Amino acid sequence: MKKWTLLVIPEGQGSTSTLQLHAFYLWAAVGVLVLLTFTSAFFFKRHQISQQEMEHLADWNRQMQMLQLQENSNSGGGELDPEALRELGQRIRSEYEARDNAITEDLNALYDLESQVRQVHGLPPRSSSAVPPPVNGNANGDNGRGGGPSVYRTSAAHEDPLMARPPTLIYGASRPSADLIVQEINLRMESLQHLLDSLEEKQNEVARTPSIRPTNHPNARISSGFGYREDPFNSTLRHHDGIDFSAPPGTNVLATGQGTVLKAEYDGHFGNVVEIDHGDGKTTLYGHMQKLLVSAGDEVERGEVIGLVGSTGRSTGPHIHYEVRRNGQPVDPSSYLGS
Repeated sequence: MKKWTLLVIPEGQGSTSTLQLHAFYLWAAVGVLVLLTFTSAFFFKRHQISQQEMEHLADWNRQMQMLQLQENSNSGGGELDPEALRELGQRIRSEYEARDNAITEDLNALYDLESQVRQVHGLPPRSSSAVPPPVNGNANGDNGRGGGPSVYRTSAAHEDPLMARPPTLIYGASRPSADLIVQEINLRMESLQHLLDSLEEKQNEVARTPSIRPTNHPNARISSGFGYREDPFNSTLRHHDGIDFSAPPGTNVLATGQGTVLKAEYDGHFGNVVEIDHGDGKTTLYGHMQKLLVSAGDEVERGEVIGLVGSTGRSTGPHIHYEVRRNGQPVDPSSYLGS
């Protein structure tokens, strides 16, 4: 997996720090910015449409009242003749229809934008409507249904027969009413809220995923990888459940993802150890630390300092023993680090 390394050089005295970023998380951040941009555009356009519709309705009412007054005046000996009144009515209707078509085009553009955002983020189409779906009954009105549960997963289209419906399909061949336009605006607003909720879930998932090295010291290196190796104390073949990062004593040890500290204590072979729960069955473990800087129950963010590199417990020298576990089983941390 492609990754980038950022080098932070402090002004004056101080050690240089490095931070490794991986392509997945950079693209995830870009996706977040794109969706937030679409979201802002959607709400802005929705406000414009609502405002225009209210103004058009008010204008329509005023013109119709004026037309009524003119008709009354004409019947009482006013100056306008029936032909002039018909032309005025025709012009008002034409203007209203033109505005109506423009609003429908804007709603279609919003629908297209919403669909593109869903495709970018791999989210299914979502819709709801006050219009009930058709019921397939027989001529006698028998709407009974039967049959056992299917072994196949129900598709999104069957879960909601009106899903992914563009605005023009609501109106059919007739001109949309103001109520239907407002209903469509509310529908798109609800759908966009679902998009935002899904994005927040994805952001939390990305934040919780352990994805950086447990130390950013420029001289840190991997001294022992994941898998079977010769035990450094008795030369027997044993499985190493993590990766050892050799670094100078006192170097900062970083949480590799957002989570909750399960334990921070001295624990036999691991010495001073911290274990973090990242949710979804994922945990990380950091062993042999010189000093612990967090306690059980603490909430930590990715990159937060949780301790200092040391050589406590069963250790041959200063390093950080780092493990990633899924449902309690150790997995190769390099699959998360992209190395």
